[in-house]
Amino acid sequence: MNRITITLMAFASLSLSAELLYVQSLKAPLLAEPKLGSKEIASAPRGEKLRVIKKEGQWFMVEYNKTEGWTLSTLLSKQPPIEKVNTAEEKDVTRETARRRASGYTTAAAARGLIEERARANEKYRLDFEAIRWLERIKVSDEEVMNLIKEKE
Repeated sequence: MNRITITLMAFASLSLSAELLYVQSLKAPLLAEPKLGSKEIASAPRGEKLRVIKKEGQWFMVEYNKTEGWTLSTLLSKQPPIEKVNTAEEKDVTRETARRRASGYTTAAAARGLIEERARANEKYRLDFEAIRWLERIKVSDEEVMNLIKEKE
C-alpha cells in the first residue's frame, strides 16, 4: 500500500471512532461480543450518547460510561430520539391532515386483483375503530415498559 492509502485509512478510522450516536430504543445492551446471546456487560438508556470505536457488519463497538461493548447499529442514530406523540390528543389534526392508507394485506391483495374495494375488506375483518381509539389513549411510561421487560427475563 502506498502512503496516501494508509493515510486515508487512518483518517477514516479516526472519524468513525470520534462519532457519537444516540440510543433510539428504550435501552441499548452493550454485549461482550458482536453476536446475539452474548453476555451483557452494561446497557445505555434511550437518548444517551455512545462513542463509536469500530464497526463490524451491523454491530458497533461503543464506549459508554468508560465501558466498551458491542451493540446493534439499528438501536442507534445520529439524531437524538424524538419525543413521544400522544395520538389520542392529536386525533382531530390527524383526521383532517393524515392520508388514510390501506393495510399491507389489502394493498397486496388489490394489486393481485383479489379485493376490489377496501370497504369489502373492512366488512370482512370487522375493524373496531372505537377499540383502536381506546387503545391509543392508554399511556405507558418507559419505566413501566422496562419493568415488564424485566419480569419477562
